[in-house]
Amino acid sequence: MGGLSVLVLLVNIPVCIRAISALVNPLQVDPSGTRFAGRYRRWQVSTLTGRVVGANTYNTMSAHTTYDGYGDRRVNVSTSVHSALLLVDAAGQQHSLTLTNFGAEVWDGQIVTVCWAVRGSKNILFAVLNHSTRRQFLGRRWGCIDRIAVPRVGFATFWAIISAITLIGLIPVMAWAVTLRLQMRRFVNTGITPLWTNTGPVAAALGSPRPPETSAEPHAFS
Repeated sequence: MGGLSVLVLLVNIPVCIRAISALVNPLQVDPSGTRFAGRYRRWQVSTLTGRVVGANTYNTMSAHTTYDGYGDRRVNVSTSVHSALLLVDAAGQQHSLTLTNFGAEVWDGQIVTVCWAVRGSKNILFAVLNHSTRRQFLGRRWGCIDRIAVPRVGFATFWAIISAITLIGLIPVMAWAVTLRLQMRRFVNTGITPLWTNTGPVAAALGSPRPPETSAEPHAFS
């Protein structure tokens, strides 16, 4: 029994460490607006601010076939929503980009900032700031920003499942889920503010309303 207890403890240590890390390491953009801060400082931030001169939304469908243990075939059909945008920056240059399953509400004539997190070969589009409507979009259920907070999400999920199997591990798994959600909400409320501050002058030059005050409640989910 002693050996089993030690094994259970060792299995749950990684999840406990992740829960503590999410609690003590805020996910936020550096005041300069050019990188993330603290533990995530290796992630650079790149932004593009421009006026929307073209916006088009379209859907695509994909099918994935699986077979169960009895050989029965099951076809799963999923739909992706794509938003194609054409932006003109302050220098008059055009930029085209496509947001997939992002849920951003952007229309012709509005001023927007698109934000990427860059680390080595990784390039993650994680936020769209609509200066004209004073709303921000971080994708569906943190589908992008959580790739920064939990870089190896597949491995982390696998280890959480292994931990939960021990039953005792349900407690640290739940604690990790709660602290990760808290970390994300802090980012939504205050961690992204430097991006509004630093892109505001460019947006103003393009003729948009000023960015929201820090006390304003941002829209982050779709």
